[in-house]
Amino acid sequence: MAGKPKERARTLLLDEVEKRLKAYALAAGATGVGLVGLSQPAHAEIVYTPTNITFGNGEVFIDLNGDGINDFGLAINATSSFTYQAGHYVKRTLAVGGNLGASVIVDNGSAGVLAQGSRIGQGRSFKNVNNPKQKMLVATSFESSSGLRHSSAKGNWKNVQNRFLGLKFRINGEVHYGWARLNVRSGKSTRISVTLLGYAYETIANQAIKAGGTAETANGGLPEAGTLGALARGAAR
Repeated sequence: MAGKPKERARTLLLDEVEKRLKAYALAAGATGVGLVGLSQPAHAEIVYTPTNITFGNGEVFIDLNGDGINDFGLAINATSSFTYQAGHYVKRTLAVGGNLGASVIVDNGSAGVLAQGSRIGQGRSFKNVNNPKQKMLVATSFESSSGLRHSSAKGNWKNVQNRFLGLKFRINGEVHYGWARLNVRSGKSTRISVTLLGYAYETIANQAIKAGGTAETANGGLPEAGTLGALARGAAR
């Protein structure tokens, strides 16, 4: 007798789940699509590529969808000039570039620095980086003829760890969103070191992605609204 209340509660729960699933099937049939076809558009399909590339000069390219076309490039370039009267001046710039359809989220005139979980999609401020590239960090150093030295670094990406670039690019003319995770260090004498830790993109056109989001974390581990899993969870509450 002690076990009957639990069994009855379980039976009621299963009955409620079955009712929800039947209602879901009827709604799908009314629209002329199957259960799978109805739920697929809500799912994020994220392709994630882990990397560990560190560089201090030149350019590193990012091919988000692996089609052999470089969608973005991170470049560190140095220019210097020398005058007998004043001394030696060095300028080094970290910038992000890309192909014709490549853009990045910007903030205060520099490529934006995003924390994990930040939304990347419609409504954000993007800037095309095809030509010219978008600056991320500018480091300068001046050494006078007497040996005095002054150095400084300006830009959103000055000494940041585990932060994200918000990316927008095109595949067959359609807009897709993605991210790149970076560590950036700026030291004395304009030295800049960048580590590209990985990148990802959303395969569904025009669908937003969260910075740091992968296929496993796209929805925080929870079923998408409107899927069978979500309906079953709703019945269990």
